[in-house]
Order: sequence, then structure tokens, then C-alpha cells
Amino acid sequence: MTTGDPPVTTDGNPFSLLAYIVFKVRHALETQEEPGRPPRWVRISRGAKYKDEIIGKGVGYAVQGLAESVSFLTELTLDLEELLYQTDAAAAIAEVVLKMVSAVGDDQFKNGVIALLDDDPNDGQDPPIATDINSVLSDIQGAVQDIERVLDYIPTPEDVRSLGHEFYRLMCLVQENFPRDANNAIDTNDGDLTDPEKQINISQTGKIWPCVWAYNVKAKDDELKHVKARGLGTDEANEVELRFFGLRRLWTDDTSNLPQSAKLVWEDDNGDIEIYDHNHNPAIVEDLPNGVRNIADDDLDAVIKLLQAHEYNDPALTLGSPSWSDIRVNLMKFQFLNDISATGDLDNETINRLLNLDFSRKNLKRAVKFDPAALFPWDTPNVPPAVAMDGRLELINPGAEDFDDEAISIQSKAGSPYHYAVVPSSPGGILPKAVSNWPKGQGWIGETNNARGFVALRSRARNLQAGDTPPSGDTSGRFVGGLYSEGEAAFGEYFWAARHVEPWEAGRSGTPGSNALFGGGQPQPEVEDGPIISRMFQWVALPSWLDPDSPPEPGLELFMQASALQRSLFSDRNGGGYPDQGRIRLELHDTYDPQLTPLNIPTAQAASNKSTTEWFPSHGLTAAILDIAIADRKRLWTLRRTDRIKITSGTSAVCLVVEGRHQSAYDIDAYFEDFQILWSWRDPS
Repeated sequence: MTTGDPPVTTDGNPFSLLAYIVFKVRHALETQEEPGRPPRWVRISRGAKYKDEIIGKGVGYAVQGLAESVSFLTELTLDLEELLYQTDAAAAIAEVVLKMVSAVGDDQFKNGVIALLDDDPNDGQDPPIATDINSVLSDIQGAVQDIERVLDYIPTPEDVRSLGHEFYRLMCLVQENFPRDANNAIDTNDGDLTDPEKQINISQTGKIWPCVWAYNVKAKDDELKHVKARGLGTDEANEVELRFFGLRRLWTDDTSNLPQSAKLVWEDDNGDIEIYDHNHNPAIVEDLPNGVRNIADDDLDAVIKLLQAHEYNDPALTLGSPSWSDIRVNLMKFQFLNDISATGDLDNETINRLLNLDFSRKNLKRAVKFDPAALFPWDTPNVPPAVAMDGRLELINPGAEDFDDEAISIQSKAGSPYHYAVVPSSPGGILPKAVSNWPKGQGWIGETNNARGFVALRSRARNLQAGDTPPSGDTSGRFVGGLYSEGEAAFGEYFWAARHVEPWEAGRSGTPGSNALFGGGQPQPEVEDGPIISRMFQWVALPSWLDPDSPPEPGLELFMQASALQRSLFSDRNGGGYPDQGRIRLELHDTYDPQLTPLNIPTAQAASNKSTTEWFPSHGLTAAILDIAIADRKRLWTLRRTDRIKITSGTSAVCLVVEGRHQSAYDIDAYFEDFQILWSWRDPS
């Protein structure tokens, strides 16, 4: 393997440079720069109460301008992705790139970025970041001075995926999951369903949205801020203006039973900060210069407009008088044709796909328009079953964020920006042996050897170039930690890694300590599957409402599959020729005891059926790309799924198995995010 030059983002590649700008904006908005000081998106949002003053109005327009520009760039990125799969598309790609360069060079985009990153808009001076942003914008424009030079930078799929992920993180809408009753229906008796402060998962939602919402609340003029959803349906000119869409959960046309208000409060050590408090009461109207507008149902109308823009309008939907039963039919069709869970609910998968965002991959994906010739897995197209056709089983701590649910706590490594949570093991592990002491009765378990498999790593920050000096003092590579850093989580703050409890430390050298994987020594081969494998498991009992003998439509059968986002360093740090690998497996088991099984280690021989993904990354893919400069561009989160397996009447539980395969260095560089167990009713033919 050759190391090559450290990867940088100032190499003239306009896609990498644009991804950096979006990354910089996202982190500037999200990151809490110092204890006791709110993150920038909070400081911007709380300024909304001064929106009628000159400075406040300027920031409000900057919020909308940036949101509009990002929405436009998102649509262009989708165009690029589609053009990459067409033949002889070089000229078309060049045209799209020129549009992107024009968009990021536009004053609306540039001024929006600078205004949002300005700590003191009242001092009359641009923030220090303005110099950096102007420099990068100049580099982007310099990279595409003429059409011939554009053709030198035809993007790769990795360029588009990297850019798409950044746009997703800025623009995604994530609500709290619907509370469910014993039959898996939305639990309308659960107070959290209508609680104004329990509508949005703000940690995962793109920070453009709370800024837009804050400047819209209490609007007294006709200039409500909006974000345009673009590229909908067949006509790419289709646009839908969104103002309050996503602010609250929607499940009925009886507006009196929907949340009457939506509120977001940032809890701060120096006092709570109200971001917005929007009244959805239909009786509340705003007196505007051009008449009277009832903005209470803006979100319900937006659902109809989005479905119609994607050409889902059978049965016909009427603005101003929504029929949720008709909306549900169109939602089910949209979900089925877009290969997302056909629940009939306006859930996070559906909300984001309506906006051309992919909630599963944490990236962009254009929605599939309605196909009048489509065949649906229910007998009458406009009469889908009353229950969901697909869904997810509840996993505990699927993305390493909810460690409290496993009776474990985050531990810090002194001297480095590193936090981790060791997976419980049984017997003899850190988890109390009684299931009753486990908060939710299930969670991850690890094998009882000295190398307790998996830990949760904290997301790393990204550098602009090799010369940047992050807090750790390390100056090499794109992320804090150098060329071999694990990088960022797909969302949130943590992700899973198949390694032992001695964490990486910036600048560490020499032999690992005795508490590292393999006791600090060289790994010894295992008999079962070649190199040593690090494993963790989670059991999930089959719920009573999911009965394989009671399909929602005659002739349907129940199937399940597991999924995860995976990432690799695509690098061999030990000279053996291959990077480490990871995979997942879903096992079906006929015997399950809720008091004993959740703490047991499953054996593959006991499974009645199972499905395992191939190792990721494959040796064929990685053997030729171990140069660090090439590998760096491929370090992206990739969605991996097992094959679907049929659930029979004898199945009482499933077990998700996660494995890391050692082939390089001392730690196992196999990373995982967002584990899911998905079920679906399908026609086996």
C-alpha cells in the first residue's frame, strides 16, 4: 500500500469544495462551540423576535435565501446522480455543474452563508469565516472557467453521495415516532402524541428548518419565509412552498384532535430559550394586508400539494378540506411505489421521500412518481388494508445514541476527544444479570471473552485541509485523528465500531496496552471463520400483533430483513493487503423466554432460518484501491440489507447479529449505524 499525499479539499474539485461549504455551514449551525453558549442555530432563531427591525429582517431574508439555494442545489445534485447513469451525458453534466457554480456564486447563497455564520450582525463587519468562504467560492469558480475544464471534473458516484449526504443533513425533517398501542396502531390516548414540545426530534432535524419556523411564527406581514421543494413528479418545474410542514405530527383530518400548538425550547444552563411557539388552532387567523389567511392548516395543505406534485391524486385530494382517508390511500400508494414502509402514516420515511430525501440512507433520492399501471398488494387500489403492510420492530439503542436504555453510561478517555460505551455482556459483564434491571428488557449483548466487541465512538470533526489544526493538535487528513480517523456519524453524535475498549487517541504510537483488542498482542486465528471476529447481538420477540397466520390480505406472507448503515476506512494499516470488514445477520428462533433469552448468546445452529450480508467491503472492491487518497473519497455510509426471509407460525423471536472481521492493525475498523429489523407482508409469487 502507498500512503500518497494527505487528502485535501482544496484540490480544485468543485464537488469536494461545495461539500466542504455545506459541511462548514452545517457544523457552524449545529456545533455547541463552548459550554454554556447555545449553538448558532439557536442564537439565529431566538433573534426572530427582532425580525421587524432592520438587522432581524436581514437575517430572516438570509435564512430564507440560504434555504432556497440549498433546495436548488439539492435538485441539481439529484440531476447529477441521474446523469451519471446515462451514456454520453458529459455535456449535460457540464451544464448542471455550471448551474451549481452559478448558484453558489450568487449573492443570495454567499450572503446567506455569511449572515448565518456571523456572531455579531450589528458590528457592520463580515465574520472571519467570510474570508474562508469567499476563498473557497473563488476556488470553485476557478475550477470551471470554461466547459473543457468542467469536463475534467466529471463527478464520481462518491462525489455525489458525499454532497448528497451534506444536503440531507441540512434539510431532513425528523419527527418523534408515533406512540403505538398493543395492536401497533397510533396510540391516540398517549399524551406525548399531542404534547407541543414532543413533536420534533431536533437533534436529527436539519437546522435550516427551526430557523425558518422561528421567523415564520407570529408573522404579521405577507412575507412568510418558505423552503421550496423542487423536482417533484414528471415536471421538474413542479415546486411546493413549505412553511410549517413537519412542525407537528399529522394522522387525522379532525384538526381538533391534532396538536393545537408546536413548541421548541432550547434548555440552556443560563435559562431556557424559546425557538418558536406556533398556534395551530383553526380559529386563529392572521390579519394580513392582502386579506385574511388561516395559516393553522398550512401543514395539511402541504401534504396534499406534495402528493399531487408527485402525481398521487386518486382519490382526488382537495385543498382546504382534507380527507385523511383519501390522503392515506395516496400515501400507501406513494410508499409502496417508493419501496418504503407502506404504513399509511405520515412517518419520517415518507416525509423525507416527499422532499426527495432518503431517510434510510441519510442521503438524497428522487421520489418515484405515480404509475397508473402499477399493481398494489391489495385487491382494490383505492381500498388498502386498515393496517400497515410494512414496519420496523423496536431495537434498543440502534445507533449508539440511547445508551441509557441499556443501563450503561458514556465513559471518557482522558486526553482525547473520545467517548465510548461498552456493550453489555452476560454472564460476567457490566450488565446486571436480572432482566428486570435492564430498563427496556432487551438490548445489545456481547460475547464473554476478554475482547468485548463493540463500542460507541463519538463523531469526529472534519478539517478543511491538511494544514488546519483541530483541537487535538493533529494536522493530517480530513478528520480529527488523521488519515485513519473514523470520521462522522451518519447522524447524531455516536456510531458503533467493532473494536475493544482501548480507544484511539490523536498522536498515539507504539504497541497498544494490555486492555486493547487481543490483549495488546498480535491477533491469533480463530477456527470458526478465519480471523478473529468481534460480535454483538440483540434479541427481539415477535409481537402478538404480527401474526404470520393472520395476513392483512389473503395470500400474503410475512417476511423480515435486517439493515444497517456501514462504513469502512478502505485501508490496511497492518500490511496484510486488506482492510477490516463488517456484516450483519438476521436469525429466526422458535424458542424464546423473555426472562432468560435476552441475556443469552445465540448460536447459529439453533436458528430455524437466517440471512447474512456479504462482508463489507468486498476484497474484490478493495484490493486495487488501497491508496489513501482514493480510499478517503469512499469513506461514506452505505446501506446494507440482508435478503428477506419468511416468518413462519413457529417463529417466536428474531436475533440481529453484528460482526466485525479483523484483517488489519490492532483495532477492527468496521463501523455501523442505524440498525433496523424490517417486516413486510408480500405476495410470495
